[in-house]
Amino acid sequence: MKKRILSALIALCMLMSFLPTGIMAYDTREEELAARYEEMLDLGLIDEDGALIENNAFRLDDGTGFDTLPELEEWMNTLSESDADIVVTVVSTGKTATVAEIAQALSIERDLGDRGTAEYTRERERGGDAGSDELCFARAWA
Repeated sequence: MKKRILSALIALCMLMSFLPTGIMAYDTREEELAARYEEMLDLGLIDEDGALIENNAFRLDDGTGFDTLPELEEWMNTLSESDADIVVTVVSTGKTATVAEIAQALSIERDLGDRGTAEYTRERERGGDAGSDELCFARAWA
């Protein structure tokens, strides 16, 4: 009797090993990407299609201004790591972020590239089954 119970238990364990455990794992990647998307949208760095807004104006606390995103990026490239906490204001939204936060957001957006923007746009056009804009954007990054 003990052998039958033990063999049934082992068989059950073997059957459980066939289950797709990967889908049970909690993946925070989509949530993180959706949060980044929200931050970038809130700052006014990207439009609702996920594309960078190149003609934004930016101001520093000392009054220095940049009329476009490429001008800001050029200036940011001259900075050292100790300047990462300089606060930049996006004029169109009035929102502020540090140089490090903007650099990270731009880096992610640049890495996303055309493929991601196209994927994001297709997901949004699908409508109801695509889910929220944030998750569509996150799926485009996957």
